[in-house]
Amino acid sequence: MVGKKKVTERYMSYRIFISSAQGDGDLARDLAKRLEKAGLEVLMPAESPGENVVAKINSNLRKADEVIVIFTNNSIDSKSLLFEMGAATSLEKQVTPIIQGVEPEKLPMLIKQMEYVRYSDLERYISKLKQRANVSSEAA
Repeated sequence: MVGKKKVTERYMSYRIFISSAQGDGDLARDLAKRLEKAGLEVLMPAESPGENVVAKINSNLRKADEVIVIFTNNSIDSKSLLFEMGAATSLEKQVTPIIQGVEPEKLPMLIKQMEYVRYSDLERYISKLKQRANVSSEAA
């Protein structure tokens, strides 16, 4: 167990912000669990009543090393998700859209032009993410 703890600590300085629509909370929580299991630190929007959601999102975008945006049929037309992607890009963050149940031809042009990940390919993506986190941690 001691070896596993060291691996987790090595990646913990690499932060991932997950952006999702309210109706996609189950996917966001599943993704967060998988990322945390891989030893990565996850930042999510405010979920507590009374928290300032916009302030929390802005704070987390600034803290994050990478931003994941989840798109489903429920959220494909979400202006707030596209806004968060734009904010992350303006902060020069690595942005990765993750799509679930959306056909590529239905994706907004902005997302089509990016390297997106299908939810079914999540494990492969997390493996690459861990490699980036390791490189980033060693460079720091």
